[in-house]
Amino acid sequence: MARWTLAFILALLLHGGLFWQLRSEEQHEGAIAAGVAGIQVSLGAAGGKTGAPSPKPEPKPEPKPEPKPEPKPEPKPEPKPEPKPEPKPEPKPEPKPEPKPEPKPEPKPEPKPEPKPRGAVADQFYPEAAPVSEAAESLEADAREGAAQELGGLSADQQAGGNPGAVRSYTTALRAWLERHKRYPRRARMRRQEGVATLRFVVDREGRVLEYELLDGSGHALLDREAREMLERAQPLPAFPEGIRQERMTLEVPVSFALR
Repeated sequence: MARWTLAFILALLLHGGLFWQLRSEEQHEGAIAAGVAGIQVSLGAAGGKTGAPSPKPEPKPEPKPEPKPEPKPEPKPEPKPEPKPEPKPEPKPEPKPEPKPEPKPEPKPEPKPEPKPRGAVADQFYPEAAPVSEAAESLEADAREGAAQELGGLSADQQAGGNPGAVRSYTTALRAWLERHKRYPRRARMRRQEGVATLRFVVDREGRVLEYELLDGSGHALLDREAREMLERAQPLPAFPEGIRQERMTLEVPVSFALR
C-alpha cells in the first residue's frame, strides 16, 4: 500500500513540473506589448536564428524514492534458564530389623489334682453330721417332715432314714453346686427375660441323676432350656454324705433367672 501511495505522489509531482514548465514557455514567447498591425516581434538569443525555438529545459530528474527503513531485527528471545536439576532424594535409612521377640517359655502343665473318692467329695461339701443321740431320735420324724416341706416336697424313699441335719446340709450344698453351673442365656439377657423354672429329679447315692423333668416353666423357652442344660452340665452331682442312709432322693429345685 505504501508503494502505491509513493508512486502516486511522484506522478503528481512529475506532471505538475511539466505543467509549470509549459506555462513558463508560453509567457516568454509572446511580446511584452502589442505591435503595429498586430505583428508580434519576438527577440531571440544573440547570434541565434530568428524564430528558432528555444531549447526545452532538461527534465528534472525524478526524485529517488526514499529508501525504506530496514526493518529492525526482531529481538532474539532471551534463552530460558535451564531448569535446575531437582535434588536427588536422600536415601532413606534402611529400617533396622525389629528384634525378634524372645520365645515365651512354654507354660508347664499344672499337675491335675488326683480325683478324690466320692466319700471325700461328700465330706468336703457336707461335714459329717454328729451321731444322733437317743433323746433326738424321738424328734426325728418331726424333723424329717420339716425338711420335706423346706425342699418343696420329698418322695417316700427320701424319708426312709438318715440324719435330717445331713439332709438339709446336702440340699443346701446341692443348690450351690447347681448355681455354679448355671448360665444366663445371652439372647434372654438381651430380651430382658426373667423367671423361675422348677426342676424335679431323682439322684442316687453316687450323685448320678436317674431321671428329671421340668415341673414348672419360667414362661420363656430360653430359660427353661438353660435349666435342663444346667442339670446336665452339673452331673455327676455330689454324693450323699454318710449321714444320709437312703439310696436315692427325689428333689424339686427352683432355678431363678433374674437380671441385676
